[in-house]
Amino acid sequence: MTKITLIITFFFFLFNVTFIKASVLAIDYGSEWYKVSLITPKIPLELVLNEESQRKTRSIISIVDNVRMFNNDAVSKFTKTPQQTFDYLKLLVGKKINDEEVEFYRSIFNIEIIEDKIRNSILIKSDDETYTVEELISYQLSKAKLIAENMSGKLYPIDKGIITVPRFFNQYERLSMVNAAEIAGIKVLSVLNEDTAAAINFAMTRNFESQPKYYVFFDMGAGSTTITLFSIKSVYNSNEKSKKSPEVEVIDFNFDKTLGGLAFDRELQLLVVDKIKKSTKVNDIEKDARIMAKILVKVRKAKEILSANTETIIYFDSLINDQDINIKVTREDFEKVSENLIKRTDEIVTKFFKNIKIPKDFIDSIILVGGSTRIPMIQNILKKHIGENKLANYVNSDEAIVMGSGFEAASISREFKVRSLTFKDIHSSYSISYEYKLSDGKLVSGKLFSEKDPLTKEITINLKTSHDFDVSLNYNKPNNEKQLIFKARISKIKETIDSYAIKEHKEPKISLKFSLANSDIVFISESNVKAKIPINHRESLLEKFLKLINKPHWYKNRIVDKYKPEDLPVNAPKNFDVIKRYLPLNQMINKYDIYPLTGTVKKAAIDRKKAMDEKDNDRIEIEIIKNDLESLIYKGREILNEQKENKNKETTMLSDIEIKTYNEQLSNLFENLFEENQVTKIGLNEIKEMISDVKKIVDLAKERRNEINERENGIKQFKKFIKETRAFYETMDNIASNNEESIGNKNTNNKKDNEIITEVGLDDEEEVNSINLEDVPEVENVINKDEPIILEQTSEKVLEKMISEKIKKLCIDAEDWLKSVTEKQKLLNNWDTPAVTGKDIENKILEIYSIITQTLDEVKNKENDATADATKKEENTQVESQADNDKIEKSQSDDNVRIESSNGNNDITDKSNLKDETLESNNESQNTKSKNEPENKNNNIKNDEL
Repeated sequence: MTKITLIITFFFFLFNVTFIKASVLAIDYGSEWYKVSLITPKIPLELVLNEESQRKTRSIISIVDNVRMFNNDAVSKFTKTPQQTFDYLKLLVGKKINDEEVEFYRSIFNIEIIEDKIRNSILIKSDDETYTVEELISYQLSKAKLIAENMSGKLYPIDKGIITVPRFFNQYERLSMVNAAEIAGIKVLSVLNEDTAAAINFAMTRNFESQPKYYVFFDMGAGSTTITLFSIKSVYNSNEKSKKSPEVEVIDFNFDKTLGGLAFDRELQLLVVDKIKKSTKVNDIEKDARIMAKILVKVRKAKEILSANTETIIYFDSLINDQDINIKVTREDFEKVSENLIKRTDEIVTKFFKNIKIPKDFIDSIILVGGSTRIPMIQNILKKHIGENKLANYVNSDEAIVMGSGFEAASISREFKVRSLTFKDIHSSYSISYEYKLSDGKLVSGKLFSEKDPLTKEITINLKTSHDFDVSLNYNKPNNEKQLIFKARISKIKETIDSYAIKEHKEPKISLKFSLANSDIVFISESNVKAKIPINHRESLLEKFLKLINKPHWYKNRIVDKYKPEDLPVNAPKNFDVIKRYLPLNQMINKYDIYPLTGTVKKAAIDRKKAMDEKDNDRIEIEIIKNDLESLIYKGREILNEQKENKNKETTMLSDIEIKTYNEQLSNLFENLFEENQVTKIGLNEIKEMISDVKKIVDLAKERRNEINERENGIKQFKKFIKETRAFYETMDNIASNNEESIGNKNTNNKKDNEIITEVGLDDEEEVNSINLEDVPEVENVINKDEPIILEQTSEKVLEKMISEKIKKLCIDAEDWLKSVTEKQKLLNNWDTPAVTGKDIENKILEIYSIITQTLDEVKNKENDATADATKKEENTQVESQADNDKIEKSQSDDNVRIESSNGNNDITDKSNLKDETLESNNESQNTKSKNEPENKNNNIKNDEL
């Protein structure tokens, strides 16, 4: 493998590692609820569940004594501390103190909103602290990020994502959401319109044809209403020509910024307040923030009930002067007080269908998004305009936005392979114009972007000036009212030309490029001045040739002579060419209508958030441990009461003194810590020590019950073990007895054999003398083999007896021990120190087992030693037998020699004949020996006689 291949492989490896660690989230931050979707390598696209396993989380936060509470905890604080609980903050994003939305918010919520004169925006005051709206929202976005990290197991860092906003949000509101996300530690990839996100989700879950279909998305949420016309069709991908993917295009829209569920809640709240006034004769209910908060919470639930029922009863416990109040509300009452809101809804729908250029018959369906679309009278308005059969309820109105934005987040991140989709969005705020003033005082203005211009559009304007100037971008509101977006200072025009360009005695050309980003945010992407730049002269081939031959230089660069030395930049080369190029100018935004958060303010908010996070973590840990302590106290008191009422001695685990002492201890602890709310004033370590002490009380009866069970189980195991051990030594006894009988029988047989041999020797001595000597050692070997067997079996008998006796004694001693300790235990109570524990019995079993094992090991070693001695003795016997055989063979040889010598002396003349006869006789003897042994013996005797 070459070095280049290795380098390529390494970079591919790095790319894959980066891909694996990728993760991105999308947050649909609504006025009342927010939802989070997450994409990681192991989580394709899932809705994130919060700590309560809910699919959506309340957009509310409470800060009391610098302690933050979220979701349901904050909701519970709303009726107790309404001035420190902040709900529907989305209505206040990017607003000024006198804006319509701020006035609407103040009419419902009794919180202190003050003017931020530095930013020309608003601040929210709680106790002695002031917060920007962005900071309060960042706390909730940080919570959303945390629950996403918990779902992913914190294996992948989650620090980037998409934020959705209503279509009508202007630049200040969008930048405020970006600032809030940055404080929360989230890098915003894009700010996506909510209705576009819902359309993306719809397009990705269905198949479409090449001919476009038209859909109306009607989104009435908690805070606002938007109605949008989309066309969706299938087009070929730009990258893969053979494949098709959805294309979503925004055609038209209309909206109402304050027409939403909260507005209906407000009307129903005022209706209930009026009914309460009539029933209680109390006229200053609106001045009590807590009463108004309680009524608002109740009417929200009543509104949901009235969507499916014609009437409901609202119950108030101790609402006024500890008086319980019941208010009956009918759907007719609700619709009557909401007539103005219904009229506004009808107006925006009517205007929408009037402005679109698509006939109603071409519209496929109206897709409902947002919780407030469940209100029957809202659906009736839509049915009136489009027909009942085109009203679509098959889309998940709560989750369409967050799932669509999650898909777009994965697509933008470039780290996940997703299905291709194209969407064409449009500018949704007022039209945008520019304005600048030249050095002669002339004011120049013009339109940049219209209301429905496509996003990602760029426009360039050109002007001529050598002086620094300001350029302003404005929203063109109705009645010729302008609202500043920002003013930028374009500077250092003269300095840039002097440093890099040739001075020309005319006004330089300035180019400004304005971009409308996909997030519907406008900015100056380029600011340049067109100038002539001197660069090093490049010699021609002719010049190089003349230099080479050292000829006069008849060609001269005439460009240098065209300019005076004072018109050239300081670093201009002596021999140069001139090119035309755009040089970047310095630009700095120096004025806003509503200023975004500065770096200093962001850092202060991040530091405060970090301190609050640490405090919240400690508080949560204390809360968890406090709950554990409270639960243990209840459990302990329950156990003590059960023991106190228990009359059965066998099941009573605590003494009367213990029950009384521990009961007083737990009661005092509970009253001091919880009833007087002192638990919040003690430290974490102290609570942990209390938990340890209470746990001992709770576990005391359980431990004693476990000890009784362990002792009973131990006794059963002990008796079983003794029974099996007794069976073992009885088996050893039987083996020893059988070996004894076997050895006796073998000794009797050996005796009979000896007697037979003796009788043979006494009755027929000559026959014995005539027996072949080769047979004698075989008889002796048989006798010698019997002797070690007898000795070995005798040794086994002794060892078996020894094992049996020793184990038998162990069993007897163990049974006596068990009997002694159990009799002592019967005299004790369950709360007394036990005479024997389950562990003691277990140790006793292990002790007996160890002794038996040791005894058997010793016996095994003795048997091995006896076997080795017997083997050695047998080997010695075989050596001696072989020596005796050698002596006998030698004796036979000497006898044959003597026989031959005797025959030679008797008849020398017939020596050769005798030899032949002898050989013949011997041959006959050898041939006969293999057939019949007695015949061989007779032949030998005859040879001896000869």
